Amino acid sequence: MKKRFGISCRRRASGLTLVEVAAAAALMGTLLTAAVVVNARLIAQTRDAEQIVKGCAIADRLLEGWWADATSVPQQASGELAGDPGWRWRTSVVENAAACGFGAKVISLEVFAPDRGEGAPAARVEVLLPEKGHEGISGTDAD
Repeated sequence: MKKRFGISCRRRASGLTLVEVAAAAALMGTLLTAAVVVNARLIAQTRDAEQIVKGCAIADRLLEGWWADATSVPQQASGELAGDPGWRWRTSVVENAAACGFGAKVISLEVFAPDRGEGAPAARVEVLLPEKGHEGISGTDAD
């Protein structure tokens, strides 16, 4: 301790106080928790997006197989997919007065992922099909 002009000066010890260390630890804990939560949400979103993409590919594959003959599209059916274990599909007729007026009906195809509930399909497609007796309807304007 040096005395200058009769006043004693103490040098402050270098370092952090316990309060500063506790505040830094709390801040770091909060940031780490936020990073873990964001990472978990990102992983879940990525998984959901991959399931949606795969569901669309499966729906496309099913429709491609059925589309060769529009009368072969199952209208009230469901089934498992042989090449994709756990994936299921379901078709149902959707009431649509406008489609009926044109001699057609709407069929809904839903594709379900293995770990999704029955109420949340990974992909859903609605297809407009001609009614029986109207099979001559084509998708071209060749007439």
